[in-house]
Amino acid sequence: MKPKIFIGSSVEGLNIAYAIQQNLTHDAESTVWDQGVFDLSKTTIESLDKTLESMDFGVFVFSADDVTTMRDKESPTVRDNVLFELGLFIGKMGRNRVFFVIPDGTTIHIPTDLLGVTPGKYESGRADGSFQAATGAVCNQMRTQIKSLGLLRERTKHEDSGDSTAGTSKTEDDWFSDFIKNDYKAATDKLKKGLSKINGDEKLKNEMWISFIKLKQNDKDGLLELCNFAKSNVGNFEVESLVPQMLYWEDYHDKSIEIATASYEASNSCPKLATVLAEAYDQNDDTDMAREILQKHNPDENPTVAMALASTFEKKSEDKLKILIGSYENNANDEKLIYALARELQDQNRNKESLYLLDFLVFNYPKSETYWGYLSNTCVDLNLYEKAMFSCRKAEELTESKSPWILHNIGNMLNNKGFHSEAIDWLKKAIKMEPESEYAHDRLAKALKSKDEQREKYIQYRKEGKKSLRNLNFSADADA
Repeated sequence: MKPKIFIGSSVEGLNIAYAIQQNLTHDAESTVWDQGVFDLSKTTIESLDKTLESMDFGVFVFSADDVTTMRDKESPTVRDNVLFELGLFIGKMGRNRVFFVIPDGTTIHIPTDLLGVTPGKYESGRADGSFQAATGAVCNQMRTQIKSLGLLRERTKHEDSGDSTAGTSKTEDDWFSDFIKNDYKAATDKLKKGLSKINGDEKLKNEMWISFIKLKQNDKDGLLELCNFAKSNVGNFEVESLVPQMLYWEDYHDKSIEIATASYEASNSCPKLATVLAEAYDQNDDTDMAREILQKHNPDENPTVAMALASTFEKKSEDKLKILIGSYENNANDEKLIYALARELQDQNRNKESLYLLDFLVFNYPKSETYWGYLSNTCVDLNLYEKAMFSCRKAEELTESKSPWILHNIGNMLNNKGFHSEAIDWLKKAIKMEPESEYAHDRLAKALKSKDEQREKYIQYRKEGKKSLRNLNFSADADA
């Protein structure tokens, strides 16, 4: 039996939700929120409660649908109803069964940013317009977790039969559901109740959340308590990185910088905390100060700092390229840095340099379909079609033919080289997986047109050949 997955989003995020559903077709029974989940005869809460009883996992697409003004600065935020649904699912299933994804290259202000949980990211603004390809990597991460955890409903049946070894239906994450619903008292009570059952970093994180909730309830006392909590736990990176974010989210930008600065100075200018402090300044629209802080930590020697510094510049920027190359010269084996540099070189049409780096990556990390796919793209730009097709085939093999953007690329290459019928077959496979992709339909239409044009040429050449052959025969008779 396949696990069941609920996929939530705003209307604006439906394309991504559908793409995730398609990517997980072979692994689960996925239902997007607009596919009969909400019964017209029931309230939203009743419909969600019913859905929760039958689902094993939840996936939520966080897109920047609204804009919130915080201290004269407009920030993208997530719709309240999506956050509410997320809270319900976490409260019922626990954090390990609920995923959320955000577009890369954007800063979306959401409470879940503060949980210490890394969100999944999908590629926004892809040139090929493929939503399914954009969500391919994050869906693979989900797939691994889904296979590891299996069915939630099997455990629920054990609970109903009185099997005490099956665990409890309530999870330690119930408090977050209350937090999302702004029931801060209930959330605090549950967090405090759980303190006696945990210790170490987990206990410290709960105490931090209790302080943050107090800030949301009472600005004056809560602000003092949260700041004192941060100062009392200098040396704990999770506290040092999350508290500035909490303060920023509540529009205490100056305090966010103050706490980040204190942690940074107490650490003897730790490069890792330099990125936290730089982010605090960058969020406060002081990009120059953010860059100044990062520059002090020798980005040429520290790839993490270099990538953080490069991210403050726009794509196709010579400054960005210079930073990445400077660090690469001293860190020529850093995987993340090499990939970041290869992509920037590709964006700037420096394809030979990009090819060199991507070739290094596929040699050392041959199981990455992403590296093979981008190597194929670079080879196409350099008219190296044999190598491009080989690389694309490797990517297809690694994804088990489940990644539409790889299938698109194979179809495009075949079409460009005149193998239109084969191209059509590959493009149809891609469209079957991603039926709403305008890009895919456009490519298929071009391949069909090219096939018709080639057939018309074939018919014309056949007529010309017949006529020419008759002339050759007449010439032979005349010579006789």
